[in-house]
Amino acid sequence: MQHLLSKIIGIDILAGTSSQKKSSSRVNRFAAVVMEKGNIIETHNSISIRNLIRLCRQHEPIFLGIDNIFELEINSARIIRFCGQLPIDTKIIQVTGAPPDGFESLNRLARRYNIPYPSHHANPTQTAEIICKLAEKNIGYILMPYEDETEIKISRAKAIGPGGWSQQRYSRKMRGEILTITREIEKQLQDHNIDFDLEVRKTEYGYDNAVFRAYSSLSAIRKVVKPFRGELSRVSVSPIRKKRLEFIPASGSRGKFSSGIRRKSERGLIVGIDPGPNTGVAVLNFAGKILLVDSLRSVARGDIIRKITMLGDPALIAADVTPPPDFVVKISKMLNTSLFFPEKLYSSDEKNRTVNDFTEINRTRVKGSHKRDALFAAIKGYNKYMGLFDRIDNELSKSKDIGLRNKVKQVVIKEEMNIQEAIEEVRNREKVFERPEIKLKKEEELTESEKSLIEKIDALKELIDRQTTHIENLEDLNEQIFDDIESLRKENKNLKQRIKKVTNKQSQELKREKAIKTRDDDLRFLRSRVKELESELSKVTRIISDLKRMIVMGSNRVVVPMKVVFEFSREGIEKTISRMNIEPFDVILLVDPSGGGKRTAEMLIEREVKAVVCAKNNISNLAMEAFISANIPVLFHMEIRQIDDIAVTYYDELEQAINGWEEQRQEFLGERTEDKLGTLIAEYQSKRKKELEQIYKDERKGRSKTGTPKKPIKIIKSKDIEEE
Repeated sequence: MQHLLSKIIGIDILAGTSSQKKSSSRVNRFAAVVMEKGNIIETHNSISIRNLIRLCRQHEPIFLGIDNIFELEINSARIIRFCGQLPIDTKIIQVTGAPPDGFESLNRLARRYNIPYPSHHANPTQTAEIICKLAEKNIGYILMPYEDETEIKISRAKAIGPGGWSQQRYSRKMRGEILTITREIEKQLQDHNIDFDLEVRKTEYGYDNAVFRAYSSLSAIRKVVKPFRGELSRVSVSPIRKKRLEFIPASGSRGKFSSGIRRKSERGLIVGIDPGPNTGVAVLNFAGKILLVDSLRSVARGDIIRKITMLGDPALIAADVTPPPDFVVKISKMLNTSLFFPEKLYSSDEKNRTVNDFTEINRTRVKGSHKRDALFAAIKGYNKYMGLFDRIDNELSKSKDIGLRNKVKQVVIKEEMNIQEAIEEVRNREKVFERPEIKLKKEEELTESEKSLIEKIDALKELIDRQTTHIENLEDLNEQIFDDIESLRKENKNLKQRIKKVTNKQSQELKREKAIKTRDDDLRFLRSRVKELESELSKVTRIISDLKRMIVMGSNRVVVPMKVVFEFSREGIEKTISRMNIEPFDVILLVDPSGGGKRTAEMLIEREVKAVVCAKNNISNLAMEAFISANIPVLFHMEIRQIDDIAVTYYDELEQAINGWEEQRQEFLGERTEDKLGTLIAEYQSKRKKELEQIYKDERKGRSKTGTPKKPIKIIKSKDIEEE
């Protein structure tokens, strides 16, 4: 389709005005022709690049045609900057071709498309006219300087400065306005179903600035969001520049081409991503080889996608947490890949162990938590499918099928097919694929030499396809034998060492005898050690079994856990507190109740324990009195199961013992009362006996003085005293 209703500008650089050389102080000047509906409406024999931009803004052409884009500027960055000064709908078209499809001279193109060309060398104005006519026929490649992404920045219109009395109020008003505009733009993008990322710098009263990365073209975004500059804030809308120049055919008959490095192959990739202010990215191939581990600051989804697609075709995007972050989910959807995330959260120690073991095999080192988390996610995703990859390699072990392995693995991951279905699907795709025929227009008549060149080009393209397939097969085969090579290297190194050792037979025999003796000694030691470890293992196995049973029984309220105090002393209680803490309503087991007094018992009473279980019946009276006064049950003769610091007793027996504690407490108090009464009676008997003896002595002395006859002495028996 010809753009008959649109203007086209063709330019050609004037001889001797190029500024390609760094030492040159010249300024580029061009001949320019403006064409509309096939007619030349304006001609400039010499125009500067600044005036060329003004000319484009004046006419707003659909195409700015040129035969070599590097006539505009000396490098890609400056060319992209030049494109930013053109009208939004103006495209630069390079009519002579683009890499890697090749270039063709202007005179041959003119003859092919029946455009008059002077017999002698064309001057710049004639060349600009020919370029216009070729661009009008959609001959050439359109320069694509920008990604299909647009950046929207909301920031302050001016610096706050040192200010005065009203500076704080002015600052709050400015940040509040930025917050309001950000929310309005966010709503507009959502209403128009435009995907975007948002990064803001928050302050106490609003936003200091905000940056949207919208995944749509500049022309589409300009219809929704307009650039704006106010008294307090401003909004700028600009496209995202490509890092290298890319071209697309103007006729739409071919694919996209890039002037930079192209993707080496369509190998499948497993990508781990850890999003955040610093985003970690790790890329593995299907052989488990690390292709990339990097950390990117303030990066958007498009930048990550471009970085990983240059290495191959992503088949699996992996996250290191569950649920996966929205950032990772969106990248997976944009790339149309499967999404992997672990079933549980892993600690930093577990991630470090996994990554260190994996990087030791790959002979790489990873520094930084973001890189580590991204690589951990990729490793987990790779481990999930590693068994399937081995089975696919076994199914496609023939040399002719090696090239299908990569595609089958991608189908298995992306489409979740089983292996046989995936193999059949890939083989069917290979059979169905046919090279599309490029039909020439009937009115285009080619010379014999041009026909022969086209045939050669077609033959070379077929050769390139065959070689590309062969290269992919070799890459797959190379990945397959990489591990074998590493193992052979290790084996070769070991063999060289052995050969060096056995060169001297005598030393070999001596070393052999010494090795045998050492081996026998080691064997005897290991056998004894094995016996020790077996007995220890059986003991630990029993302990583990008991612990498992305790855990199950504890969850079913069959047993009650107890916190163990090995020595009933201040130090013993403090050790238990530091080891596992004693909390209210805990049950305490005293392994050795002796030695503790009233103050020791008060340490447990202050912590409001539920009960105290004594393994032995030798607790002191002072401690017992303290527990009784605090109404804390002290239980004896309980069935106890103890493993180191862990002990349990049966729940029902404990509750029954606690319920029966009041009766035991009353019995204990009764026994204490009887003991006290017995002591009082004994003290009274002793005191009364002494008093009666003293009375008896006094009476005898009085009678001996008066001379009265002695009466028979009454013998007081203990029985009478007890009755008294």
